[in-house]
Amino acid sequence: MIMENKIQMYVAQPSDKQLGMYEVAKYSETDSNYIPIKGEIYLTKKAAEERAHELNKEE
Repeated sequence: MIMENKIQMYVAQPSDKQLGMYEVAKYSETDSNYIPIKGEIYLTKKAAEERAHELNKEE
C-alpha cells in the first residue's frame, strides 16, 4: 500500500481573533501557510473539523 504525503487543503484550527472558537483555514502554496476562511468560525473543534473534512472531500 502506497501512502501519499499530501497536505490537507482545509484544516480546523483555533481562531486567533475569536478566543475559544475554531476556524477552517485553507492552505496557501504562495504563503506556505494556512489562511483562515472568512465566515468559517465554529463554537467547537469538532464542528470545524467536520466542515474542513467536507471541504477536503469536495476538493
